[in-house]
Amino acid sequence: MGRHRLVLVYVGVALVAVASLPFLMSASCRTRQQPAAEQKALETLRSMTRNDVLPAEEARAIYQQLLQQYPSSLRAREATLRVADLLMKNGEAAAVPLLLKNFAEADDAGALLVTAKAYEQTSDQNRALAAYRRIYFFAPDSSESAEAATAITKLGSNVAPASVEEAITRANRLYATKRFNDALTAYRDAFAKFPATATTENRLRRGIAAYSARKTPEAIAALSTIPTSAGETRAEALFYLAQTYARAKQWEPARATAEELRHVFPNSSFTPRTLVALGQIAEDQKNQTDASYFRSAAVSGFANSIEVAQAQFDLAWEA
Repeated sequence: MGRHRLVLVYVGVALVAVASLPFLMSASCRTRQQPAAEQKALETLRSMTRNDVLPAEEARAIYQQLLQQYPSSLRAREATLRVADLLMKNGEAAAVPLLLKNFAEADDAGALLVTAKAYEQTSDQNRALAAYRRIYFFAPDSSESAEAATAITKLGSNVAPASVEEAITRANRLYATKRFNDALTAYRDAFAKFPATATTENRLRRGIAAYSARKTPEAIAALSTIPTSAGETRAEALFYLAQTYARAKQWEPARATAEELRHVFPNSSFTPRTLVALGQIAEDQKNQTDASYFRSAAVSGFANSIEVAQAQFDLAWEA
């Protein structure tokens, strides 16, 4: 009877997941007719829960079928994690990694954390460590990442990247989620341990991370390494480099950087954007001379660009 009660919980969770699906679909999908197979599966689950008559294997098979049919449903994910938790509490941790396999392979931090704990519960320390490392390096912006770091140390390892993939994935994902201080540290580690990760694009991202974290010397050093041959990537680097100089009140190199953009990348959208940004920084610093200079340069050189509309307004206001 205890096993039947546990399966009843599984089935209940599955029903919640399926019942919630219409609310997660697009408006066009909400009005669709329920497929016959889905309706049959639901009726089967209802009959199985009636009077606590629960053929366990059949219930689990139908649940898995529903999960396969709706793998992207948020409710399906929550239901699966709930089932995994119940398995853990019922002493069936060995079944958890397979149950969560699809979510774990997609670097779902919640699924990976439960998977890691399941491996620990079955004394498979190597696989547990691998799951924790997967969280730390492939889902570094998740709330589970800090717990994973602690677990990695507890299991006798460390959080230094062990491969190119670990190193650069952590850095790029932290960058993508705008955790720039952490991203900057990750790029430093990646470039130092795996020099091949220091591609032009990754050096640009390191420079932007340093700029965003207001690490002026490091931003200047990183952004300056992008070669002219990199085209728009160099133009983007100059966009951030000029602003880095300006924010540090280093106006001579800021002007020189803007001039390089005007001469080398006259057709890049980064050129008028740079002039406008420098004008705004000067304005914020109450430096009216440079503010007027850069706004005038933007308007005279790129009058038809939408990027300079604000500069045109500001100059007209000053007149």
